[in-house]
Amino acid sequence: MMFNWPLISVDFNNLDQNILMKIPHTDCRLRPDQKALEYGERKMAGDEKHKLEQAQRKRRKHREVNNIEYKPKWFELYEDKDSGESSWGYKGGYWETRFEYYRRNCKASKRKLNRKGI
Repeated sequence: MMFNWPLISVDFNNLDQNILMKIPHTDCRLRPDQKALEYGERKMAGDEKHKLEQAQRKRRKHREVNNIEYKPKWFELYEDKDSGESSWGYKGGYWETRFEYYRRNCKASKRKLNRKGI
């Protein structure tokens, strides 16, 4: 049961196997804090979000201490032509990489199953 969510949100967050196979593992609908909030578990949602934020701070601190520049894999900073402001935009490659990963792993899984006579 969703907690204080409009019907459209309930529908949108209802993820079946077909959708789960197509969305990125970073989709916010898969986050534990989001799931807890959906079910009205506010304390648990807050705790989960705090853990997530602490992990992010720890990674950022590690990069700062070790002088490691953070460079997003799928996004790049660009200047908006209309406003002149900096903004982040998808630079491509995610879906192709994901497809190739699943193509290789599915073939490997089939080979393992075939060796077992399945």
